[in-house]
Amino acid sequence: MKNFEACSVTIDGCLIVNTTPHELTFQSLDGELVTVPTSVPKGEKVGFAVVNAKSNEVQVAEDLVTTTFTATPEGLDLLEAIEDWAGEKHPNETLRVIGSMIAVNAYPGRVVGMCPAPGFERVPPAEKRMRTDKFTVVIQ
Repeated sequence: MKNFEACSVTIDGCLIVNTTPHELTFQSLDGELVTVPTSVPKGEKVGFAVVNAKSNEVQVAEDLVTTTFTATPEGLDLLEAIEDWAGEKHPNETLRVIGSMIAVNAYPGRVVGMCPAPGFERVPPAEKRMRTDKFTVVIQ
């Protein structure tokens, strides 16, 4: 089993697993800053816990396309492994698998996106602080 502890943090009763290729900074309900590491080693582009998806482009007019995102077998396997690990090691915490908006769309209900903490909606990425009590989800 992979070491998902390396890219997860429990905060405000929520087990946050980072499946993006970069660190994430959350602000707890008490105002404490908490960094959730990525599984991608510094200087690398791939990590053991990054959820990817496939993009599909459909032409809707001569010069317009719409893009949809679909799950991959590897992504589904990774999510199953994360969910099994969380159920075994953290059964009393609410699991939130954080991914890119592409992953949020490709794995509806299983991968969630982040919402900025109040006052951090329009700041550069390095200054962002995300909420621990509100997440973006796609419902199908």
